[in-house]
Parts: sequence; C-alpha cells; structure tokens
Amino acid sequence: GDDERLDRPNTRPDPVRGNGCHCAPLPQHPRPINPDTTPTFFIQIQPNSSQISQLESIRDTLLEIEDAMDWLREPDACSTLEKIRKKIESVMTWEKYWELIIERQILCMEDIRTNRNRHRDALDKYLVRTNQ
Repeated sequence: GDDERLDRPNTRPDPVRGNGCHCAPLPQHPRPINPDTTPTFFIQIQPNSSQISQLESIRDTLLEIEDAMDWLREPDACSTLEKIRKKIESVMTWEKYWELIIERQILCMEDIRTNRNRHRDALDKYLVRTNQ
C-alpha cells in the first residue's frame, strides 16, 4: 500500500498524494561537510555506488525486455517498462550529476591556470622585446 511507497527512495514528491511532508526536514543550520557523505539535501534519494551498479543491471535487463516487447509489438508493455526504466535512471543520475559538476569545475580551474600561464609567458616575451 501507501506505506511501502514512502520507504522507497522518491525522486519527486507525488503531487496528488502529498506535498513531500514525509521527507526529512532540511537542517536549520549548515553542518560541516564530511567529504565521505552525500550532500545533506540529497540524502533521501542519493543511492550509494553499489546500489547504483545494482540499478544499472536492472536498467540493462529492463532495456532487453523492452526490446523484446517492442519486437513482439506490445506497445503497452513497452511504454510501462520505459516509464520504470526512466524512473530508475533518474534515481541513478544524482551521483553522475555531481561527478560531472566536480569534473567541470576541475576542468575550468585547469583552463584558468593554463590561460594565466599563457598570458604570463606572452607578457614576459613582450617585456623582453621592449627592454632590448
């Protein structure tokens, strides 16, 4: 019934059945960040890496069944499977999303550093030229 639904990780509160009241309240004051933990605001829906790999294998299995249903011309079964697969994928993406954000920040920092070095080298060359 409904009780089981609330125990399961829930990406979005159901607009009809509740306004997300069953979710844990946000902490009132910022806590020191421990790098081993997930961000506090994603704790309810953030799967760990072993859960992610389980979800990946479930997703792959669903894709295979989806293909089979498509081949058997069963559009209803196909769309149901697709909905389930999309939900699983949306739960899986948080970790990927954070990885990408961090990766992007690192790349930006590297770009800034290489640009700064490039500008400094150009300035050095210019100063050498003007001082001669």
